[in-house]
Amino acid sequence: MIEEFAKLIASDLKYYSGAVFYSVRNTFQGKKDLYILGLNPGGSALLLKEEIVSVNTVNTLNRKNYTLSEYLDESWKGHNLGTHGLQPRILHLLKE
Repeated sequence: MIEEFAKLIASDLKYYSGAVFYSVRNTFQGKKDLYILGLNPGGSALLLKEEIVSVNTVNTLNRKNYTLSEYLDESWKGHNLGTHGLQPRILHLLKE
């Protein structure tokens, strides 16, 4: 299913800074009670060339880890996993 969602990404967005997928493919399998969808404003596509929509999409489709969450399991800007910016807020929201 995630491959079908990836095909729906508008071609003019693929080179913008940001991400579409914050979870891996098993997030999109079966019925789920909740999926958080939001706008990622990104940053500079020139300075963050590895953090553009097309790179995020390819990485998500090719990722071997099927349980990863960008909010819990990723280091943002060199901080400890799940502790920077919006990460702890999303984790708190989901815990509550």
